[in-house]
Parts: sequence; structure tokens; C-alpha cells
Amino acid sequence: MLRPEYVAGKIGVVHEKEEVSLGKPSERWLIRIESENLVLSLSREEFKIINQH
Repeated sequence: MLRPEYVAGKIGVVHEKEEVSLGKPSERWLIRIESENLVLSLSREEFKIINQH
């Protein structure tokens, strides 16, 4: 993770695009930070993909 500061440097799993209303996807992604038991909604500029499965 690049931002926000409190999760910078941690590893997360990208799940899916966040939905706004009526099932429309937003430009933000839902990312789970396993070590913190936390799910964040981040813009593409706030994280970097380092490994794809």
C-alpha cells in the first residue's frame, strides 16, 4: 500500500471495485489488509500491484 499513511508499506489483497448506487462500480477498489483485519476503499493511485494470481 502507498496510502493512507497508517497502512503504507503493508500488503493487501485487491477484491473488487467498490459499488456506488444501483450496483454501478466506482473508480475505487476494495482492498483487504490481512494483518489489520481491515477493508479499505482506495483509488488506483493509492496502491501498487506487486503480484497477480
